[in-house]
Amino acid sequence: MSALEAGTLAVALWGAGLSTFLALQRGRRRVRLVVTPVIISGNELRFLWSVRAINVRERPVEITMLGVTRSGSRIQQQQATLGEQPRVDLPVILNDGQSVEAYFPEDDPDRTDVDGAWALDTLGRLHRCRYPPRNPRARWKQWRRARRVRKLKARLEGNT
Repeated sequence: MSALEAGTLAVALWGAGLSTFLALQRGRRRVRLVVTPVIISGNELRFLWSVRAINVRERPVEITMLGVTRSGSRIQQQQATLGEQPRVDLPVILNDGQSVEAYFPEDDPDRTDVDGAWALDTLGRLHRCRYPPRNPRARWKQWRRARRVRKLKARLEGNT
């Protein structure tokens, strides 16, 4: 086998492997989760956690459970909202771009032990996200804000 044939064979194998990898990635299901705190005002203030599962790939995904993680324990929800429908029972089939949302009541508004959210599909795959999401810039802002508060407290204590 000459060097030219060996090089051609290597390029062909690399192309075949790459195209197989991309075909498998395209066929995989993927769910993006978004966790947000919600405040509803009416006769009294209500605090909720909203968990939204969004299908971001072409293949349909059937979501069987949605939940939040609190200090290591999982809390699940059996009903959710899908588009304009106010209440649907899980499992729900999500096509490309569709989303389902579940709400979890919070009794204490100062409680911040929600670590993230999770969704389970019919294939047994667990999709997870953290709350708050990891963002170095957000951490820097939080650190700067805490530093300013410490300086302000020190200044106020020094003047009294």
